[in-house]
Amino acid sequence: MVKMTHSSKILLLAVLLFSPCALAIDTLRWPDTGDMNSAKEKYKFNIAKIAMEKTVAQYGPFKIEAVPIEMMTPIRAKEVLREGIKINVYTALTTNDWELNTIPVRIPIRRGILNYRLLLVHKNNTSLFTNVHTLEELKRLKVGSQLGWATTETLKAEGFNLVRGKKPDGMFYMLDGGRFDYLPRGINEVFNDIEQYKDKLEITVAPNIAINLPAPTYFFVSPSEPGLAKRLEAGLEIMVKDGSLKALFNEAYGDSLRMADLKSRRIITVKNSSLPPLTPLDRKELWYDPFEEEVPPADSESSSSPAL
Repeated sequence: MVKMTHSSKILLLAVLLFSPCALAIDTLRWPDTGDMNSAKEKYKFNIAKIAMEKTVAQYGPFKIEAVPIEMMTPIRAKEVLREGIKINVYTALTTNDWELNTIPVRIPIRRGILNYRLLLVHKNNTSLFTNVHTLEELKRLKVGSQLGWATTETLKAEGFNLVRGKKPDGMFYMLDGGRFDYLPRGINEVFNDIEQYKDKLEITVAPNIAINLPAPTYFFVSPSEPGLAKRLEAGLEIMVKDGSLKALFNEAYGDSLRMADLKSRRIITVKNSSLPPLTPLDRKELWYDPFEEEVPPADSESSSSPAL
């Protein structure tokens, strides 16, 4: 057996300390489904990137790898993330299943904008909602929801008259064809829906009514990387405190919030029975409140198109 001298031990220690493993930096493997240039994906990606940047002093350098990956259903995405081989972070509406199988970062990156849904309806059916003032009255009408959407099971559990569809695009054609009476859509979605289908379908937003259904969007991290989850959480907490998350939210969704004009609508609250018990509903600073917050006026230099 070869004896190691004192100087050899010091050299070995130095090699170990400065080896690639010792100098490994946090790597965020981001799912690239081919729409990284969309407003929706840019917003999510920028939030993650800034959260990582704001924690460099505490956690050190990092890198982000955009991993090409096919479009997946939420169920498949959860499995891929749980495996942690291709990607280690994903963005989704929270459910008990997501929180049990992955690591949730419980700060709503879109400040709970999906808590408020407008009702997409056929243009000939807006009068159906004139006298809808209560949850029970709303339940009597047929609501459309897609298989795999986080809110589908919630609506079912709450006793809604549910009509399911299989494909996102098909839901709008089903509405136009009278298969159901309304399709709940997020403030950040509904105006883009109307713009997208304006030359094909006779759809619009029901006037003077909206749904309040708590549904936060989180970053979820592979269970094999708890350190990355802690770093993202730390970065997002900094963004909440310094106001940068709210500023990015207003920039991305300000146009949609102004168009929705929630203060002028009847808000019907729907219980989300699938909302995990650790959802931080008591932290008011995390959530958009249309009755306490003023949306900053539109920037004349910004695009007038609502962000996703």
